[in-house]
Amino acid sequence: MNIDGNFILGLVVLPFFIVEMALGSVEYATVDYLLANANIICIIIASTALTAAMDVGQAGPVQAIEMMKTVWQVILTVVIDKSIPVPIEIAGCITGILGVVIIVLHKNTH
Repeated sequence: MNIDGNFILGLVVLPFFIVEMALGSVEYATVDYLLANANIICIIIASTALTAAMDVGQAGPVQAIEMMKTVWQVILTVVIDKSIPVPIEIAGCITGILGVVIIVLHKNTH
């Protein structure tokens, strides 16, 4: 899923990158290219390792609990700042909680 997303992002950004390079308005050093490619490789390795880990042992529920940090951040922001959450924050909390429940229940049934 992350690899497909990165590919689509690359397709969207590529024309802008080509225009910037053609205009010569932005100069990139070799180290920038190397760091960008190293970053992509690390993301792919991490995403592959996480996918494999969720299939083995207790990694699924542990990852689900770790993913709750966003929900807690929104809740703490509402309580401490006394701010009203925007609809996208509410939707994020709902989908985050729903995802945790699905992952934990799925792992418990196997």
